Amino acid sequence: MRYKISSMLISVTLVVSSVNIANAWNDTGHKVVALIAYETLDVPAQKKMLHILMYHPHYKEYLTAGMPKTSPEIVTDELIVMRAATWPDFVRGRPHRDKFHRGTWHYVNIPYIVAEDDETSEEIEAKFKAPGQNHGDILSVIPLCEKIVKTPATTDKSKATRAIRLCWLLHLVGDLHQPLHAAARCDSDLPNGDQGGNFLYVTRQAGGGPTRLHSVWDSTLGFDEKYDTIKGTARDISMKVEVAEAERKVKDPAKWANESFELAKANVYNFKGKQIDWVIDTDSHPPSTAPKLPEGYETEATTMARKRAALAGYRLAEMLKAALAD
Repeated sequence: MRYKISSMLISVTLVVSSVNIANAWNDTGHKVVALIAYETLDVPAQKKMLHILMYHPHYKEYLTAGMPKTSPEIVTDELIVMRAATWPDFVRGRPHRDKFHRGTWHYVNIPYIVAEDDETSEEIEAKFKAPGQNHGDILSVIPLCEKIVKTPATTDKSKATRAIRLCWLLHLVGDLHQPLHAAARCDSDLPNGDQGGNFLYVTRQAGGGPTRLHSVWDSTLGFDEKYDTIKGTARDISMKVEVAEAERKVKDPAKWANESFELAKANVYNFKGKQIDWVIDTDSHPPSTAPKLPEGYETEATTMARKRAALAGYRLAEMLKAALAD
């Protein structure tokens, strides 16, 4: 079902799933966040992280698979941590590994209700909050992961669980700082939300065909998976992006979510005070055409994403310092 949002409201009834289909930052983004956090820690904390990860059930299959034999030890350690941060996406939809996948852990849907009047707004809110909906578990899962990582493990099973939850912690703190992992735009056409921009299709300024708005934001830190590129991006963000000490010390995931939500309202669905254009499509295949993003939109998105990645990395490091303290 496809149509372009314009000044004329097109009323269509849609039946959609309440389960968010988003990935989050792409692998590059998650690796950048994890590397910023890892390099912020002291050496004892870094070693403790690596020791915990050794008990991960996919340690050889994924975390250390294909490691270059000639790399210095520090590079190998950093690669393990970066892969750990992407593991929750690695297990998605893969035979024999899908049992580790937890789709609703990656997000929280805070409703951004757009309606012409209060009565319509109340109707949309009621549909959004209807029984049976799941609007994401990330706010409860992050503290639980932190608690499990902090708790000493004495059995093989508990050690494996601890390693798995450390991967989730590395991943989810990054997720929550991506604006579209904390927002669901709801209107008369999509009363259950747009699944974090996954139902909204746009075209980049450079072309390339329609893509989900969510995917645009996932890839704002780039696509290059080379170690040197990720290392350079993380270093550049650490050196150039200003993060106040007070911002680093914000520990409450609910506050991180609210930051992301407000950014989504002001700077993702809108640009310079005006709603951007898109095509709504709830099918599994993208539409044939979609409007271009406004000029300058992607540049500002990248600037915002760099700040969110810096915050995620530093806040993750603060969380890890506490969880890994002796």
